[in-house]
Amino acid sequence: MKLTHRSKLTLCELLTAVPGASLVALLAKHGVGNSLLGQLDPHDQRLREPLSLVKMLPRDGTPVSGLASELLRRKNDFRQQTSPRYVFDQRWAEVEQSIFLDGYRPSDKGWVPIDPEIAGLEPLEDDLIAELRASGLGDATEVINAINGSANQFTQAEPDHTASMTAIRIALDTLLRAIANERDYTGQQKWGHILGFLSGKQTSFVTKREEEGLSGVYSFISEGSHRWLDSVWDREMTRLGRNFALGMCYFLVKQRRREAEESRTCSSVTT
Repeated sequence: MKLTHRSKLTLCELLTAVPGASLVALLAKHGVGNSLLGQLDPHDQRLREPLSLVKMLPRDGTPVSGLASELLRRKNDFRQQTSPRYVFDQRWAEVEQSIFLDGYRPSDKGWVPIDPEIAGLEPLEDDLIAELRASGLGDATEVINAINGSANQFTQAEPDHTASMTAIRIALDTLLRAIANERDYTGQQKWGHILGFLSGKQTSFVTKREEEGLSGVYSFISEGSHRWLDSVWDREMTRLGRNFALGMCYFLVKQRRREAEESRTCSSVTT
């Protein structure tokens, strides 16, 4: 079970509502934060700080999967221990939405993958954000904020799927514009014109086939961002559209890095 950093943090926000003794026992059972457990007691302030808890979670997904599965299995038990209970309910709703966005749905058997899983791969969203932070791209922060904003709109207690689709469209749009601006684009500020510039002979940043794929994804998420999405099926379509957009953002960032590496290689050869 591969969870994004966002879902782990949301999970830790829920854990801060669990009474200290139960929380220490739960962490110990799943081997989370073993280096600190000997120092913790039920009144330790670190148990009430999501950022402190998330640092205890190992990169290996097995303990986190066990923790998330037990929380699902014993949800009513932990809810009974929480006061006020509406705090648990609100945070649980956010956990469920966030993990759904990562590609898992709750069932009597635990968290069930919605899509086929590929062993060894980290969540795309985490990889993309890491690539953007390391990219040096001028608008990288704006793209990351839009990606996070899209997730927040989806995972909040009362999800706004339309706003989530709008935010992820802004992320893809901002990224494409930033890449075009690096190449001295001065044309119309419309998606089709910018994409045409990047696929044209002047830049050849993407191929015509890749342009068609980007255009198709943009059209899909644009439709979702301009109509009211509120049904269960639309929750599925929002997740799908968001994943498409994240994949295209990742492609663009990697393509930009690949192009830069090829340029440096050519320069070193000529010198």
